[in-house]
Amino acid sequence: MKPRFKYINRGFDKTLCLIPGWAADFRIFRNLDLDYNYLYALDFSHRNFNQGLSDALWETRTEKISLFGWSLGSFLANDFAVKNLDKIDKIFFISMRSQYPVAELDTAREKLKANKKAFLYKSYLAGFGSQDDLARAWFKKNLLRDFCAEFSLSALLSGLDYLESAFIGPLDLAKLGEFKAFHGSEDPTAPLAEVRELLSPQPEAKLIVIEGVGHMPFLYPGFKEVFRNG
Repeated sequence: MKPRFKYINRGFDKTLCLIPGWAADFRIFRNLDLDYNYLYALDFSHRNFNQGLSDALWETRTEKISLFGWSLGSFLANDFAVKNLDKIDKIFFISMRSQYPVAELDTAREKLKANKKAFLYKSYLAGFGSQDDLARAWFKKNLLRDFCAEFSLSALLSGLDYLESAFIGPLDLAKLGEFKAFHGSEDPTAPLAEVRELLSPQPEAKLIVIEGVGHMPFLYPGFKEVFRNG
């Protein structure tokens, strides 16, 4: 199946590709209001993402793209950028990790197989921080039920398989030049200490920490201002 991307002309000069994380899709970015046109990743998988995005850039006549990779999407953004530096404007890593421990992924697999909906429900809500009340309420109202029901077990397990092999290391990041990472101080999924350690050898990297926020910092009401000023 050919991956689908949707271009949204929002009246800006530059375009941002929004790449969702595991157990999520483009709807997670519904309230995101940044000063870019958007290229939404619709139907895609880690297996065909690079070719799909390259095709979408050609179809939309986009010479340079910025990447907004959240969680699992940060691995996809890193991989595409390293292989297509001539097509990249800026890169924004959101809630990134260097890699996911196999033990964590194995536990997730077991719980998914035992009770998919219950595991997803608990995982989504556990991802919010102490200052995420508005974000949590919006997510519960608009996405929680659909996300718990719509993603197939096979697709979720395939995503975990990808995460087991995905890796971002200092050498990968060094190839990218200037980039920014945004992270919640209370992220339980991607610990802040880990991303600090990952970025410490990268003098060109900029880490913007949002206090009291969890794994979905872009749902924080003040994210647009943080993004602009970061």
